This record gives sequence, structure tokens and C-alpha cells, in this order.
Amino acid sequence: GGGGSRQVMLLLRHIFHGCRLVHADFSEYNLLWYNGRVVVIDVSQAVEHDHPNALVFLRKDCENAILFFRRQGVRPLPTLQQLFGFVTDPVIGRGEEEAAYDALLAAGAPHGEQEA
Repeated sequence: GGGGSRQVMLLLRHIFHGCRLVHADFSEYNLLWYNGRVVVIDVSQAVEHDHPNALVFLRKDCENAILFFRRQGVRPLPTLQQLFGFVTDPVIGRGEEEAAYDALLAAGAPHGEQEA
């Protein structure tokens, strides 16, 4: 459940930790909205999370997600640094992702940090 933006940010983390992949072309063009859920498509270019460029691709995937929802007027949104940290954080346990994401949004952007 949850809004589209929340689902997308959680999907980025699930793809990274659960599937051990980085989509590498994550954008609104590769997402479908079906019965209130976001579905990721076109994963043919995905790379394993330990690929030499995986973190570069992941940063761009995070940036694309934030910029899309910002253009739609969705608030609050994490900064790029916050979202990248959330997606890659090895300490957040399975089943704790939603609460961790909600806490990140509730905390807001660190003082002086630029958005994506």
C-alpha cells in the first residue's frame, strides 16, 4: 500500500537489497500503476548490485524518482542523499523499511542540504 511516491522509493530499496540489482533505467517510463500498486517493468538493463557502475546507476535511478514526483507536486520527498542512503542502508531490517522511510520523511532535509 501507500502512495505512488512511497511505493517507488520502497521499490528502489527492495530491488537493491531483495533482488540484489540496480534497475539502471528507473523512471516513470518503466513503471506502471495497476490496481493501486506500482509495478516495475523493463528490467533487461538491470545490473547486479556489485557491478562496477551499480552505485552510479543507482544514484541516477534515485534522482529520476525524486525529480518525477517533484514535477508532480508531491511533498514531502527525500533529498537525493537521503534516498540513496535509505536504499543502500545495510542496517534497516526486513520488515522495517516502511517505518524507516516514514521516519526519514518526518525528519525532513538536513539543514542546508540541497534537493536533487
